Amino acid sequence: LSLDNFSRVTDSVYLEVFRESLGLALLATLLALLIGYPTAYAIAKLPPRWRTVALVLVVVPCWTNFLIRVYAWIGILKPEGLLNLALGAVGLGPVNLLNTDAAVYLGLVYAYLPFMVVPLYAVLEKQDESLLEAAGDLGATPLGAEGDKSPEQRQAVIEANSGLSSALGRLLVLQEYGDAAPVVRV
Repeated sequence: LSLDNFSRVTDSVYLEVFRESLGLALLATLLALLIGYPTAYAIAKLPPRWRTVALVLVVVPCWTNFLIRVYAWIGILKPEGLLNLALGAVGLGPVNLLNTDAAVYLGLVYAYLPFMVVPLYAVLEKQDESLLEAAGDLGATPLGAEGDKSPEQRQAVIEANSGLSSALGRLLVLQEYGDAAPVVRV
């Protein structure tokens, strides 16, 4: 152990790895938000009995070991995997997703989507519907009324994103789903 290791942090190789990892994490976070917010909103609008069922369906994958989920997706995405079998059955032909950036993003979003949906749901479920109705009475469109986020919604997005920040360290997803060579050159 020495301070030499800390001085190497500014080496161009490590800076490139950090830049690439940060880009992956930011885009995965944005994709998870784009999928997670409407999902949380839809769950919050379900009848109470169905909310529990929907939340369980969102959270159940977290009960499975991360490594098992990674290898399950490999079974789906590989050239002779379930995705290509289904596409072949409907005549759309095979696609090669494994070892692509798309597979990495899919893996990251899938892994962290529950951490985006649950905090957003917790806020949206408590949202007062009369406020949206009043906004509509004053001429706001439904999207416009929903677009003016409450401080609680902003806080939920921040909390969800802090959970996704660990996507920066998920090199396993890079190594198993994608081509890690351009990112990890050391």
